[in-house]
Formats: sequence, structure tokens, C-alpha cells
Amino acid sequence: MSYWELFDRANRGRRWTYWTIAALITAAWIGVLAFHMLTGSPLVSVSPMLGTDDPSGTLAGAVVGGLAGLAAVAIVAKLVAGRARRREAEAPDED
Repeated sequence: MSYWELFDRANRGRRWTYWTIAALITAAWIGVLAFHMLTGSPLVSVSPMLGTDDPSGTLAGAVVGGLAGLAAVAIVAKLVAGRARRREAEAPDED
């Protein structure tokens, strides 16, 4: 069963919650990106982490942020799918 099939089976309240959280995260990301574009400085500097003193660590920040985001999405998707499978296994058959 795919993620979207599980998502379609969720009740309306959960779907609203999901889309609300997704919209808030997107708005926060746009706000952080706008801050960076307007001021030229990132919220968290990753240059010392990578061993360079170059203040223009935008590419490094994008790589680190992208990897962290991908890891977070993968973990959440795995947790949601596992919870849905457990619920489906616990539900009585309607036969």
C-alpha cells in the first residue's frame, strides 16, 4: 500500500492537520529564505563545521539543510506508514 493510499484513508481532521503543518513549514522556510536573501547571512553558519572560514557558505548550508530535510521526511514517512500498518492489522475484518 502506497503512502497516498494510506493518506486517502485518513479521516478529514488528520488530513487538515497534515496540510496545515505542511503550509506552516513551507511559510517558515520561505521566511528563512527571505531573511537570508535580504541580509545575506544565514541563520546558522555551517562554515566552521566544514573547516573553512569563508563567510559565503550558502552552498554548504543548502547541502546540510537539504540532507537534514530529507532525513526528517524519510523518518516521518516511515513512522506514519508503520502506524497505519499497525492500525490496519489491529482493525477487525469486515468479511
